[in-house]
Amino acid sequence: MSTKPSVVVVAGPTASGKTVLAASLAKVLKTEVVSFDARQFYKELDIGVARPTAEEMQGVPHHFIATHSIHHPLTAAEFGRQALPLIESILRQKSLVVLVGGAGFYLDALLHPLDPIPEPSPEARELARSMTLAQLQAYVQKKDPDYFQLVDPMNPARLARAVEVMETTGKLFSEFLTGRNYKKFPFRYWVLMPAVEPTELRMRIERRTRLMWQRGLVDECRRLMPFRHLPLLRTVGYSESFAFLEGSLTEEETLKAIMQNTWQYARRQRTWFRNKTKAIPVPPDDVERLAIQVLTGNLTG
Repeated sequence: MSTKPSVVVVAGPTASGKTVLAASLAKVLKTEVVSFDARQFYKELDIGVARPTAEEMQGVPHHFIATHSIHHPLTAAEFGRQALPLIESILRQKSLVVLVGGAGFYLDALLHPLDPIPEPSPEARELARSMTLAQLQAYVQKKDPDYFQLVDPMNPARLARAVEVMETTGKLFSEFLTGRNYKKFPFRYWVLMPAVEPTELRMRIERRTRLMWQRGLVDECRRLMPFRHLPLLRTVGYSESFAFLEGSLTEEETLKAIMQNTWQYARRQRTWFRNKTKAIPVPPDDVERLAIQVLTGNLTG
């Protein structure tokens, strides 16, 4: 049995069962969970980001859930700088820690730390906030095609961040992503991805979307309407719900749009983790066996 401090990453597409698998695994391993879900960081966001419930967390300590504010967004680089000492602290007391999430860029910033990125000027931040998704895409594609190949083109928060930095510094955003100034991630780690067939994943997305609607997604978005211009709220689930509240979509059109956009996002997530992390596919419900494999270091893909 291995006693070397190790990190188990449960990653993959939205609605694939990561949350329950990570909490169950951490409970069996008697450790804690660190989230790298880039939208669940924010205390103002709940239903629309599928924030885990107390039941889903199973009494396991979770970190980076509802700890920050949408008015002070957490960049990938800053997440990496905050998460690493937390992981080190947990591993001083336990031999393992579990990470969970679907934001590949944030996981990458932790495992392969980014160079320091300057804070944007107020003028640059205001410009980025005033741009539509199409304008953000066009700006980044023209100014920094290398970064445009890496970023999710449907994620306005990531695109806006690139616009802010380029407007502030006059440099390409990709120039800050070389990872030359930091040490490598100091712990052994595995990346596991729940093995869910595409048909099943699509059904899960549809069920979860309707459940979110029933739980009060519209009411949550109504409270958030004054902040709908923020990049964090120009994302799947919120954008469509704001359109519903503004009268441009019917309820069924809104649900179908959320389902389709979530499905497209999930496909990109699955491809990213397969290609970038060589994630090991694992059954989402065989926790005891998986825990034994983790403890013995017998995880292969």
